[in-house]
Amino acid sequence: MTELVERLIAILEQEFDARQGGPALHADTELSSLGLSSLNLVKLIVRLEAAFDIEFADEALDLPRLGRLRDLAQYISQRGSGAA
Repeated sequence: MTELVERLIAILEQEFDARQGGPALHADTELSSLGLSSLNLVKLIVRLEAAFDIEFADEALDLPRLGRLRDLAQYISQRGSGAA
């Protein structure tokens, strides 16, 4: 799971400049604390679906439901192989 969290952090930092000079992202970082707009959330989901060859269920497309990076990694792990 640690490798998956590291991949998520890399995607967030590369695609969305999620760190923006703030503290380092880690497994317990709340997704809601990243300040992603609704458009950026959709872009993130599309990027993650392509990167991990999965499809997010409609009910999962909600920041509070996704929770922390650790929770997102667990969701991705359960939905597919996590490899791409």
